[in-house]
Amino acid sequence: MLNPRHISCLSYCFLFFICPFILLIRYILNAIYMKLDRRKRLLNITQRRQLTGKRPGLA
Repeated sequence: MLNPRHISCLSYCFLFFICPFILLIRYILNAIYMKLDRRKRLLNITQRRQLTGKRPGLA
């Protein structure tokens, strides 16, 4: 069996290495999603502009 000191060491390793790694992955995925969403929004604005022939603020 694992002794409690080993378990606490594992939990500390998890906290110090895996949690920032997960946060970094979430940050990168969020940035990629924001970029794709912005591109999609720009495409929607240009399509709307072509459909209405006006600026998106007036439409």
